[in-house]
Amino acid sequence: MLFFSELIGKNVYSEDQRELGILSDIIFLNAETPKVTKIVTTNKLTRREIPIESLKKVNSHIVIKRTLKRVIIRENELSARKTLLDKQIIDLVGNKVVRANDIVFQDSPILSISGIDIGVLGLLRRLGLERPISYITHLLHVDVPMTLLSWSDILTLELKDGQIKLKQHEERLSKIHEEDLADYLEMTNIQNIHSFLKTLDSHKAADVIENLTINYQVDLFQRFEPQQAADVIVKIDPDEAVDILLAIDRTKRDKIMKILPKDKQQELHQLMTFSRTPVGKLMTSEFFAVESHMTAADILKSIKTNTADFSWLQAIYVLNRDDQLVGVFNTHELLMQAPDMPAYKFMIPEPIVVLLTTPIEVVIYKLFKYKIAALPVINREKRILGIITVDDVADIILKKIQ
Repeated sequence: MLFFSELIGKNVYSEDQRELGILSDIIFLNAETPKVTKIVTTNKLTRREIPIESLKKVNSHIVIKRTLKRVIIRENELSARKTLLDKQIIDLVGNKVVRANDIVFQDSPILSISGIDIGVLGLLRRLGLERPISYITHLLHVDVPMTLLSWSDILTLELKDGQIKLKQHEERLSKIHEEDLADYLEMTNIQNIHSFLKTLDSHKAADVIENLTINYQVDLFQRFEPQQAADVIVKIDPDEAVDILLAIDRTKRDKIMKILPKDKQQELHQLMTFSRTPVGKLMTSEFFAVESHMTAADILKSIKTNTADFSWLQAIYVLNRDDQLVGVFNTHELLMQAPDMPAYKFMIPEPIVVLLTTPIEVVIYKLFKYKIAALPVINREKRILGIITVDDVADIILKKIQ
């Protein structure tokens, strides 16, 4: 087993003892078996790519055969330093995004990359501290395990001539959190992100897009065809959809809106109108309300039918026959009721509310004063327009305390 950190910086000599420089990089084939094809040496004057066939010996230094062929790096060859080292890698076994602290090579049957080291030992090795730290931990009877990932269990992205190069097991990406995938993708470029999203099913892609920053979202929507953009819009939170639609150019926005179902058009038009106020800009129209006469059994059945795509459901709002907000209860309170108990008998009447014109400072004050996760936003007729949650105001709170 060889490590990149132990090879890099080694002096390189020819058979006749001519100093060629130091090893500065290793080039490998972007394939299922990532065999090493070249090493790169540098000195004060030159950089030289040397085919791996010229490698004769590796010990305290590296020896190269006397005859050196002039070679170039080809399209399907990648730099280990630039592509892997310190990069975010998708771990297909642990279903998470990890950092490559070192690169592991095997020299039998051919010199190739066998995996990456994602553990603390990889960092210590690169700092030259692995041996002294290992000696101390041995004396203290503390075990610091090596954490390696096999090449077959990682996924890397590399863009070549507009084509994304994915390793195997794309279907296993469905197990990785959307937030982690979004963070990973934001370390690459928009072309890479666009290509990568095509490998996911539409629901997974929409979830990832929803977790990207607004700049990436807008860039993606400018690239999407109107139908593709509309397909994403119907799958993400309405308030997130409004932020994106308001940020793209009007012509593109109008084309997307025309494709959407009528009820979704209505909802988004209303939210875009509300967004002129601070509360309206932050609130979401994704909330669940029931009629006051509905029983606990009816409500549970309705939740299963109507909230499958909800990202959040804690409060359930109660409306009278005029669609006015008259009460609220949470899911725990619902589960504690007898199946035939009507909502008006166990709801909390006169819930805490805010208006579109309520200052954000007052919204935050009410959320914390009454220790609730969300506040309903109502109009003058006491009809609920949406809700504003603690998550919606989190960024504002963080800015105030920094």
